[in-house]
This record gives sequence, C-alpha cells and structure tokens, in this order.
Amino acid sequence: MTINVVFMGSPDFAVPCLEALHEHPDCNVVGVVTQPDKPAGRGRKLTPPPVAARAHELQLDVYQPPGLRKAGRIDPIIAWKPDIIIVVAYGKILPKELLDAPPRGCVNVHASLLPRHRGASPIHQAILQGDNETGVALMQMDEGLDTGPVLAEAILPLSQRERTPEVSEKLSSLGAALLSKNLPALAQGELKAVTQSESGITHAPLIAKRDGFLDPRQTVGFADRQVRAYDPWPGTFMVLQDMRIKVFDIEIIPGVPTAELGEVVSVADGKVSVQWSDGIVRLLEVHPAGRKRSTAAAWISGRGVAVGDRFSLNAP
Repeated sequence: MTINVVFMGSPDFAVPCLEALHEHPDCNVVGVVTQPDKPAGRGRKLTPPPVAARAHELQLDVYQPPGLRKAGRIDPIIAWKPDIIIVVAYGKILPKELLDAPPRGCVNVHASLLPRHRGASPIHQAILQGDNETGVALMQMDEGLDTGPVLAEAILPLSQRERTPEVSEKLSSLGAALLSKNLPALAQGELKAVTQSESGITHAPLIAKRDGFLDPRQTVGFADRQVRAYDPWPGTFMVLQDMRIKVFDIEIIPGVPTAELGEVVSVADGKVSVQWSDGIVRLLEVHPAGRKRSTAAAWISGRGVAVGDRFSLNAP
C-alpha cells in the first residue's frame, strides 16, 4: 500500500527524514512545507532552508508560507490530500484544522525520549542536563507542545564529551531510520499509541543568546556542558572589563575554591585558569571582542589577560 505524505520540516536535521520518505517504496511525497527563504551570509542573500533546497533537488512540490494561522494558509496543504503529515523540526505551530485533516493525522519526529525535553531545544537540553541517553520518538501530534502519544522510539547513548552538532547528526540519522522502519505500520494504523507518562516531564524552551553566559557561580560541570550544548549557537561567552570573550573550548578541574569567583588564578602553559564555585575552568580557545579567534596562549602573549583579572559574575 502506498501512502501519500506531506512532509513539513526546515533545518538540516530534517533532511534525512525527507530523503528516507522519498526513497521508501511505500511512500509518495505529494508535497513539502518549509519556512520561507531568509537572508544569510555577509551579502544577506535570500537563501532557502535546507529542506527546501533538498526538496527542489528531488523535484518535489514546495510550499513556503510565512505562517499557518491566517485564513487560507493551510488550503494548499489540504489540497495535496495527504494520508498523513510527517513533521520534523518545522518550526511553526500547526492549527487544529490541519492536525485533523489527514486520515492518519500528523506525526512528529521529536529528538528526545518523551516526555523528557518537550519543546524546541531537546538536543541542547539533553547535553546541558548531563543525560546518559537520549533518542528520537514518533509522536502522534495533538494541540499540546509535544504532548501527544508516542508511537515508536529509538534510544541513543550519550557520552559526556559530545557536542550538539555530533548528537544532532546521530539523532537525525536515527530518526530517519525509525521513520522508514515504521512507515508501513503508520500507513496501516497498526502502531500502538502509548500515552506519555505524567512523571519525568521536562521542557526544552527556545534558546536565547544570554543562555550562553558562563557564570563562575555555577559548577565547573555545568560550564563544560554549556560549552558542548551551545556549540555552535548561541555559543558561550564571558565578560572581562566590559569586553565580551567568546569561549569555544575549556577543560575543568574540580576542587575547593582558593580565590574570588571569576578571578584569573593562572596564565601558565598556554591556558587561562579561572576560579569557579567548585574548581577551575581553563580557557583553551577564545575570541575576544575586536580580535581574531585564537588559542588562549595567543591571547596571553598579546597581554589580553593577566593573573588577578576578574571576569564578571553578571550577564550583560
């Protein structure tokens, strides 16, 4: 049985799922819905989202509305007459009329093991919270925020050194495989919908730039997880004498504080060591405002930092 599918997604993360559907012998992708083109790069040239670019390469019909709430916006989607809508990181709320339109409803490929990390930034939160595992879930969508019943899931163990790009790539491939494996059962309505547990619910809100502030009042472990979770966006930073210092790589040394929080206690061995609440954070690669990205050693040799300097405890 061939199932007609509308695919909704925007970033790189969603592309493998689109490709998996396009290649599946039981699937006919009747249309792709994605975000509008946006200015990008130094020239601010209008650039399509990755899903749109790939859909055009696959010669699929593409629809790029600025939103779905206004009257008539969902009409082209319904006109495709999908049996099911597959949603992967689309980035917009789906109105109830659209959720109810396909006979098999709307199914979301979500990058966490629900009900943990419902929301927009599940991969970042899994790293930030120090989870030992994460995964992907096929979820029957309802009007809530990632609250619908789970149809299938796959688990991914997490090391304590991985960064967001690595985890995202693994989960993207895992999600595509999970979707492809379960598509025939989705088409037949044979997957058992399991209501999410009321315990263990956590949320993964939208990320703001200020979330990347490295606060010496926190633990060294949290600083390490911030650097890994917020790579590449929004990145992490500290503030020294009103100058923002982007931080790309650190190492941590737990221990009892011996100096004021935020104080530079050493600039030896090409590393800038800063006092934290429960140890030392050593800055290894930085980008001071107005200068080039460099190793901490180059920053030291340029006399950009010295023992006794003190980083701010408050985000700008």
